[in-house]
Amino acid sequence: MPRYSKSVLLVDDNPADRALFGRDLSRLGFHVILTGSADEAMAAIVGGNIGCLVTDQVMSVPGQELASLASGVRADLGVVFLSGAFEPREPIPAGAVFIQKDDRAGLKNAVIECMKSWRFHEPSHD
Repeated sequence: MPRYSKSVLLVDDNPADRALFGRDLSRLGFHVILTGSADEAMAAIVGGNIGCLVTDQVMSVPGQELASLASGVRADLGVVFLSGAFEPREPIPAGAVFIQKDDRAGLKNAVIECMKSWRFHEPSHD
């Protein structure tokens, strides 16, 4: 299973969604940090150990606002927006990805792509 130098931060104010998506991503080998709090999310981002921010779009602190704050701290941070809606409520930042919550395979693929730059390259055994 691939190893990564950074973690995935999953921010969703719905505990059931947080648990479901967190479990899906953990099964792919990612270290996933779960929170429903924008303050906890920003503390993790400032700590520097996050490679990909996966955020619900509609929360008390909207996902776009969280992503904007996060990119001000970490320009190298990938962002994936999750939503129950069919399209973004607001335009998403350049480089970010929008995934519907019922597209679990799409979320997995988006996070794999988001985390590519944080993957350890195993030495070849030639």
